[in-house]
Amino acid sequence: MKGKLTAFLLSGTLVVSGISQIVLADDQIKDPVIEKNDEEILQEETKVNPKLEEDPQKQVDEETLEKEVMLLEEDPIEAVCKIEDTEYETLDEAVLAAEDGQTILLLKNVNTEGLNLNKNLIIDGQGHTITFTKYGIALWGKSLTFNNAVLTMNNIGSTPYTAEWNWVTICGNGNASLVLDGTNMIMDNKNTSGKNAIYFSGNNILELKNEANLTITNYGEDALEWNGGVTNYKFIVTNSSFRAEGNRAGITGTFTAEFNNAKIDVVNNRGNGSNGTNYYIKNKSVVNFNGNGAHGLSANKLYIEDSTVNAIGNKYNGIVGRDIDIDSKSIVLVKENAKSVVVAAFRVLGSTGKAVIHEGANVQIINNYRSGVQVESTTGTLTMNAGIIMNN
Repeated sequence: MKGKLTAFLLSGTLVVSGISQIVLADDQIKDPVIEKNDEEILQEETKVNPKLEEDPQKQVDEETLEKEVMLLEEDPIEAVCKIEDTEYETLDEAVLAAEDGQTILLLKNVNTEGLNLNKNLIIDGQGHTITFTKYGIALWGKSLTFNNAVLTMNNIGSTPYTAEWNWVTICGNGNASLVLDGTNMIMDNKNTSGKNAIYFSGNNILELKNEANLTITNYGEDALEWNGGVTNYKFIVTNSSFRAEGNRAGITGTFTAEFNNAKIDVVNNRGNGSNGTNYYIKNKSVVNFNGNGAHGLSANKLYIEDSTVNAIGNKYNGIVGRDIDIDSKSIVLVKENAKSVVVAAFRVLGSTGKAVIHEGANVQIINNYRSGVQVESTTGTLTMNAGIIMNN
């Protein structure tokens, strides 16, 4: 080995002047790559890739964390509502967490699977939409108020209390109330049959105020119904509107309906527009009971004050009631009713029935298919100080 290396080196030094022989010992011959120790190798390599000095597993963990942080930053989970300073990712979570009487403030449009409430609650929509996706509302003797919201219930045929209230979208037992304050609620049920929209059990309030609107369409059963035999139901509409169309019936039962500067349309239902409610219509309200498949405006009491009431094109009576009073500033049109079954378009009902039309009222009972007016009992009375009855 020594001879070979010497010859190689000698031959390599022939070009160097003045050197005739070079002899190196074996231990003096060093390979600059092979004989570097590990530390020297690592130092050279880390000059190219400094991260090799770090623990490899640590690098992986840090890179994974970095990616996760980036994902969170790209797609953050945002709150949709809050109670005071506590935010929630869903409305349903907020409802569960709310204490009696608290207000949930919406921050964006939300969905809910339905509200099953045994606490008083206010939901302030701030103009946002609440979409009911599975169930409607069950009210257990409590008050639910929606402020400044849009509510949609399409093809919702049951409350969350499916053990019993699975045939109605909104149901309240004794003392429950539902308030729509500046809120627009749309209830449409064209794809299911045999369902009621709103049903109350006793001593309940349904109130619309501050330009609220409630529209109920295409239910197999009634838009608004009571539990017969129990009294004290209130339906209050103030500076707001209500529409019931395409249902089996509109307003069924003995409610106390107070319409104050209201717009009411109970139209084109398959049965009665109403059945036995006490109506107090005032302050320039406009009320239409038109095109219903049985009675139009069927009332126990019907008091009309400075308002307009139309009963047009109903199959049975246009207006029928036990106690009717139309003041001097009101307009009432009863037209093209009584196509079938009944005797007359305007009917005073019962042995104690009475109707008073005050001087100055604009009342027209015209162009009906049968008689214009019927006072059902010989002891009933009609006092007509103004109005027209013709072409019946």
